[in-house]
Amino acid sequence: MIFIFEINKKDYYNLKRNLEFAFSLPGPPILLSIVHSLQIACSYKGATHRIRRKMIQPLLNIKFLSEYVTCFDNYSNQCADILEKVVDSPTFDLKPHIKQYAANIFLETMMGIEGTIRNENDELIYWQEILFKETYNRVTKPWLQFDWIFLTENGRQTHIAKRIVLDFIYNITSRKEMKHTALENNNENFEKPKAAFDHYLNRIQLHNVTNESCMVSDENFIDDVRSFYAAIQNTIMESISFTMLMLGMHTEVQEKLRQEISFTFGNEKVNAQGLISMQYLHMVIQETLRLFPITPTVSRQLTGDIKLESCTLPDGCYVLIPIFAIHRNSAYWPKPLEFIPERFSSENSSSRHRYTYIPFGTGPRDCIGQRYAFLAIATIITNLVRRFRFATSNSIEDIKLISDIVLRSQDVKLNISYA
Repeated sequence: MIFIFEINKKDYYNLKRNLEFAFSLPGPPILLSIVHSLQIACSYKGATHRIRRKMIQPLLNIKFLSEYVTCFDNYSNQCADILEKVVDSPTFDLKPHIKQYAANIFLETMMGIEGTIRNENDELIYWQEILFKETYNRVTKPWLQFDWIFLTENGRQTHIAKRIVLDFIYNITSRKEMKHTALENNNENFEKPKAAFDHYLNRIQLHNVTNESCMVSDENFIDDVRSFYAAIQNTIMESISFTMLMLGMHTEVQEKLRQEISFTFGNEKVNAQGLISMQYLHMVIQETLRLFPITPTVSRQLTGDIKLESCTLPDGCYVLIPIFAIHRNSAYWPKPLEFIPERFSSENSSSRHRYTYIPFGTGPRDCIGQRYAFLAIATIITNLVRRFRFATSNSIEDIKLISDIVLRSQDVKLNISYA
């Protein structure tokens, strides 16, 4: 395994997903799509990857996303209503509320399922986190890759977690009544279904009719639902948690953001056009993801030789790109541990190497859901900051980081008062 700290554009396209090592692990299949869930649709190879990405991409275009913001606004305001109960109380943990928000928006925007039950979500989130932790341990610790060693309490917990998560995915897909009008008309001029995966199923059936040699199976569909859930739940939850921590530590940034929110929306509801126009909000989120990239590393396999100054990386070599280290490299980022949203102003960004900031990856296999993630994150931050003030006595050095499949903060304790 070779670490790559700087990438040239022409070389990035010689990298592909490094999944073979996980496929070859002994023992029960590991949830590979979860291992690489933050870059959905990237676990397929070559032409298959291009076809699947082309099918998924329309689910996340700006037309659909603009409509999803109504759902984001609804659930973020529900979250804010719950936080009313802890105003002016001692520090509270924000993360459980963010977990519910992330789970609810997935179920409604992706699956069209409303009225979720909190207890069911809590159990699912708990077991998914167990699955992430134990999957990461087994992939990264060779001694856990043998069945006779993995038959431990941790191994049993992994199997339970896997069963519960998969049962949930099968349950929510079977609860929906899909109307595939695209098949009847044999064209794409059909009414857009309410949820993203309704539309996706229509596209799958159209694709399978005309592409029998590269069909999307029911198992492929379940994998995609599972990957979307894992990606949305973790990317959004951790990104919001880190952003609110940064705003609590930097009240002057929070106040500047509050002014932009007031100028943009006043007392009106949040909408996609307004969120996209908020330059300072963009900078705050970008600076947060620079310091705390939710995917701290990505791995790739070379599809061609890459010449470096001191050596040549051969075709087929696996490389690891440490995004966390690149984002905190003082050669690219002066005062790298300071939270300075203005780094991402157009003036300050114009001369910076584009691959010094890659929280969602880049190139043809970047994160397909990054615009969805931005709007979901931006909506709840907007609704929380416009209603409350957040503060913490902690500094960035006090944040305890945990890394399994994604980068996490151990807790998010804040003080809250009315704005």
